[in-house]
Amino acid sequence: MSNRTQKSVKNMTIGMLSQLFTLWLSFVSRTVFIKFLTAEYLGISGLFSNVLTVLSFAELGIGDAMTYAMYKPVKEDNRKLVNQLMVVYKKAYTGIAVVVGAIGLGLSFFLSFIIAEPPDIPESLQLIFWLYVVNNMASYILTYKKSILIAYQENYIVSEVQQIASLIQQIAQMIVLCFTKQYILYLIIQILCTILNNIIISVVVKKRYPWINEKDGEELPQEVSKEIFKNVKALSISKIAGVVSNGSDNIIISKFVGLSSVGVASNYTMIINSLNGILWNGLSSLTSSFGNFNVDSTIGQRRKLFNELFLCSYWLYGFMTIGIITLANSFVPLWVGSNYLVPQGVVLALVLITYISGVNFPVYTYQSTLGMFDKMKIPYVLFAVFNILLSILLGKNWGLFGVYIATSITRLCTSEVSSGYYVYRYGLKLSPLKYLKKYVIYFLILILNILVTNYAVSLVQIAGIIGFSIKVVTCTVVCNAIYFVCFFRTTEFRNLLIRAKGLLSSRRK
Repeated sequence: MSNRTQKSVKNMTIGMLSQLFTLWLSFVSRTVFIKFLTAEYLGISGLFSNVLTVLSFAELGIGDAMTYAMYKPVKEDNRKLVNQLMVVYKKAYTGIAVVVGAIGLGLSFFLSFIIAEPPDIPESLQLIFWLYVVNNMASYILTYKKSILIAYQENYIVSEVQQIASLIQQIAQMIVLCFTKQYILYLIIQILCTILNNIIISVVVKKRYPWINEKDGEELPQEVSKEIFKNVKALSISKIAGVVSNGSDNIIISKFVGLSSVGVASNYTMIINSLNGILWNGLSSLTSSFGNFNVDSTIGQRRKLFNELFLCSYWLYGFMTIGIITLANSFVPLWVGSNYLVPQGVVLALVLITYISGVNFPVYTYQSTLGMFDKMKIPYVLFAVFNILLSILLGKNWGLFGVYIATSITRLCTSEVSSGYYVYRYGLKLSPLKYLKKYVIYFLILILNILVTNYAVSLVQIAGIIGFSIKVVTCTVVCNAIYFVCFFRTTEFRNLLIRAKGLLSSRRK
């Protein structure tokens, strides 16, 4: 097994285990949160997190452009160029933190515009928002250094550090809520742990790569600067469009449906985002490997790896989607009570957003590691504009379901289809119709699987934890059995099986 493969496996394994731990801890933390604070605080958390997501447009895709720029010099062990890139990266992220702080400060005086009814809480809503802004600013300080770990395929270190900081944060927050019920202290702990995470990353990088701090006095080569600037220009449009559309849902819900609805839905989004984090983190651990791989791979090799990754991501995200649809409304009453239930249609619309993005993970990966940033500007702008318009229109008429289904529809019809088109045509040198055909066929299989698995789970009439456990087993067996029957004869499945066997046998040695 090659060194690149070993690092990929290590990154994926640690990444997914870290996310599993985070998932468990998040459930415990959320349970404590709901027990000691009202649903309005959940709504505030969801809303302000979305507002800060919108503010992240200031990043302008600099992180993606800089990481992409590092792949080649890292592969060639050009330390001088990597160091020069890091200097530029540091200056850029310091500037971003200042911009986010300034915009956040100004926005804090217009909170009443985005909240239909002010929440009945003793704390100052403006102070709470300022603390969210400070935490967002802190996330940019020193965080640029983790890019060197990603470029050198050491994502697992980032995952381990994040878990340490997350563990400290959530334990401290739970203790504060149990003994003081003070939301302000809860947020201050979040800020301190964000800073702690970045400091630890910085110390690790300094220890492993001491030459990073060397300054040779030379500026970044002009041709490299031009390439980065070109990619940032291309990414900035898609970045702004992406964060505006992705961050608008809770703002629209708060304005037209109500802040309490944001809080109720946030339990479902936490479940979905936690599971998505496990899958996305595990798959993303391979991204730096693809960046190095695509530097010198042939078209045939790219196609083969893409098809394997597409089946892998489809299977994982399909299983997650079906699990959420069939089990979420059985789990939530056991967890936090039936008062926090939402209609099944809302669950479907919510998880569909994640499925549409997740199944296209290979497309995003190839798009970024091949530097195809310029081509997605217009699709992302269309996504942002139509998502906001359709979310407002459908949200007024259909509430939560309308807002979430609007996001799914616009994302699928703009950015997702366009991404697949460009990667197939320019990255894989294949007809985009092949991508569209595969996407549609796989989606039809998903629908069939949802219907069959949901019916099988509905046959379980036992209540309580025992009944839920039986439903989980039923969903797991039926869902994966259907996928196995559909794909076990395909070349992609056989190749993935060979890879899995090779990895297992190498670990036993």
